[in-house]
Amino acid sequence: MVVYMSGIRDFQGTSGHGLPPLNPGLEHEDGRLTVEVIDPFNNHIRFMELTGE
Repeated sequence: MVVYMSGIRDFQGTSGHGLPPLNPGLEHEDGRLTVEVIDPFNNHIRFMELTGE
């Protein structure tokens, strides 16, 4: 599942509340910033912001 959003840097900094499995990294590639999390049911949820860079 992909969720397009803005303000992904702020979101990434607050997601997980310091828990290592829920503290995803921020990836930058092909003009987009991406944060991917895995929920307890093993669903991969990708939050994406288009940057145009």
